[in-house]
Amino acid sequence: MRKNWLPLILMTVLLSCISVAMAQEEILEGEALDAAFERLQGVYDAAANYSSYYVDELVSDITNTTLTADGEDRVFSQTVERTTQMTVIRGDNPNAFGEIHVFIEDVIDNSSATTIIRAEVRFVDDMLYVNAVYEETGSEEMPSLPEGWVVVEDIDDFPEFYHLNLYRVLDMVGKTMPKATNPLWTLELIAPVFVNATQFSEEVDGTPSSWFVFNLGWAGVRYLMEKAGRFNLEDPTMELVFNENQSREDLGAFIVGIIDENDELFSTMEALRVEITDQDASVFGQPEGTTYAFSFQMNIQKNYSNINAEVEPATAPDM
Repeated sequence: MRKNWLPLILMTVLLSCISVAMAQEEILEGEALDAAFERLQGVYDAAANYSSYYVDELVSDITNTTLTADGEDRVFSQTVERTTQMTVIRGDNPNAFGEIHVFIEDVIDNSSATTIIRAEVRFVDDMLYVNAVYEETGSEEMPSLPEGWVVVEDIDDFPEFYHLNLYRVLDMVGKTMPKATNPLWTLELIAPVFVNATQFSEEVDGTPSSWFVFNLGWAGVRYLMEKAGRFNLEDPTMELVFNENQSREDLGAFIVGIIDENDELFSTMEALRVEITDQDASVFGQPEGTTYAFSFQMNIQKNYSNINAEVEPATAPDM
């Protein structure tokens, strides 16, 4: 699993450099912004209609919580890294095959537990097949996995596959909402709410590429979560998150689209960072005087290649 740290490190470095690049390059406004949206929308519409492609998707979630009582800290953290590498064939009879690797590290104070899951996945004749194994299990709380290949007719019937996020495979073959295959389908949503947009040029693996960076800010994040039904104005925890973070420019959400010189999709990135500090933990049943701090960081990177290539479809596994 650690062989996948390189793209994670690359993504983190690239995202940390975005603010520098934004200071050096063009801020998109007026006609330039309209032209950028039109160009990107054309690229994403074309991507939704690729006949085939290979995607290497890396998702990283890092959650940290610190409880402080009588001057002593207790630290709880979880890191989840999921790499999904899939070859996808679109069309009337979509087909997909590849692997999903998941690395999970749970830390409580000075002790840690590591779990690694490897799964082979195929989507053949409108049926999803999964063969998952633990390569390492450091936590007794992890559920057992079925032995060998299983047919997954309803993902919700397999909670043990939660960390594989099999819905992403259905997204890739276009079996969920139509816009789910559009890498940045939120473009039409973020248009009225993002803080700023920037375009700059940078080579990626020796290929000249155009980068488009959209800073959603906290108003944009809240707007998107409300649209998705994920933000409840009556939820004091969610309200606290937004009140604590809305004035900080280093937190919030960024969406990045990278296209090559032929206007083909090269990569997309999405980043979300939130932080809460020095809050009363008694509301969660902790002793009076206990405080907590919380931070969450999510990074998503999707790299596309072998677009519209001739691909031999996968067959159903022997079961």
